[in-house]
Amino acid sequence: MVHTDDTGWRVGGEGAHLMVFTTPKITVYQVRPRHRNEEVREVIGDDFQGKLVCDRGPSYDAKELNSVKQQKCLAHLICNTKEVEPRQSGRALQFPRQLRELLRQGLDLARRRAELADQPFQQLVAELDQALDDLPLDRTLRNRDNQRLLDGIGAQHDRHNLLRFLSDPRVEPTNNRAERAL
Repeated sequence: MVHTDDTGWRVGGEGAHLMVFTTPKITVYQVRPRHRNEEVREVIGDDFQGKLVCDRGPSYDAKELNSVKQQKCLAHLICNTKEVEPRQSGRALQFPRQLRELLRQGLDLARRRAELADQPFQQLVAELDQALDDLPLDRTLRNRDNQRLLDGIGAQHDRHNLLRFLSDPRVEPTNNRAERAL
């Protein structure tokens, strides 16, 4: 499991990126002029078999990382729905609100894992996964902000990068570990 994140940085007055890659045993920092999949693969390797917990940065969605199992940070995704909502009205408000509620249900389900027997827990996970499937993830929305949110989150759902933390209890639902390291 590798948690990763980045932030803006300055080197000699020029823009750069401070990137962190952290596990329970080791943390690697790098400062680079760019943050692309090349810099990510330089640290995790081209044959990484673990899981990468990250945000929705474009470098993590490069085709070179298609085989890497990822968990997208649910806190970031929930923030994305909140950012879109103020620009919505009428029925367009429904999509970001429904999506946010489903993501929050996932976080709540993870917190309740220990108190639920395996079968009921797996049933609730399946129901949540189906509810995400039932959102209009494969259609065109009239509202451009909602469409952009839909495209990004729908693609992650198709890759199983939204609820991976519910099928593997070792996976955390957020990249908070990396953010704390920054």
